[in-house]
Amino acid sequence: MRILERKIGSLIAAANIPEKKVTYGIAIAKSNSDPSLSVSYTDDAVNFIPSSGNNGSFIDNGWKNRFPFNKIKPCLLKNGALQYYLNPNDFTKKMNGTESDITSGADGDVMIEFPKIWYSITQDDNFIYVRYSNTEQIGFTDWGMSYKGVVKERFYIGAYFGSDVDGKLCSLSGKTPINSLTIGNMRLKAQTKGNGYEQLSWNKLIILQILYLVRFKNLDSQTALGNGYTVGSSMTNTGATDNK
Repeated sequence: MRILERKIGSLIAAANIPEKKVTYGIAIAKSNSDPSLSVSYTDDAVNFIPSSGNNGSFIDNGWKNRFPFNKIKPCLLKNGALQYYLNPNDFTKKMNGTESDITSGADGDVMIEFPKIWYSITQDDNFIYVRYSNTEQIGFTDWGMSYKGVVKERFYIGAYFGSDVDGKLCSLSGKTPINSLTIGNMRLKAQTKGNGYEQLSWNKLIILQILYLVRFKNLDSQTALGNGYTVGSSMTNTGATDNK
């Protein structure tokens, strides 16, 4: 990054202009049991249209250009260090179009990078309110960005269900996910990767759920986004959505 700063200093300076504060949210009506009609947009999301899985033909409706989806990036992470970003529409390619290695582990694990997010979950007699923002504000927390009591500027989640490679929990394409292991042993396999590696934690899961709820505006994810792999009785290898 220091090389880039020297070569394109004017572009870096422009990029450092403070980002416009946005707050996107939903209100869930407690009296309405319909998973879609019970949800309405609030704050800066009013009049937005949710994304839709559309039976495999995904409809974005503008969300890929909104925070934080405009900053969420697939990448390769090795020993806790970013190696390179991937083409979000084809994980087999780097952002520059050259081939990536998402199967062997030599370049690290395939991860998804998330920027810092503040969020709020509140309720009154009639509604549950779920909101997130790109800036700190009263009533919002960045607890989802915390790891062992330290708030981070970004975090990474595996792109795939974990697989076992040389006794370590890995996120790689074309692998069979681990499907029979105690949570304690799974935790050890994750931590064997090194400092900072864990199973998906509760506070990160909350962020994923919040982002889903606001983007898809529906309490039924299988209707709004898709069923996932439901047609077989055995495990299927990772990587089926590498080009989605």
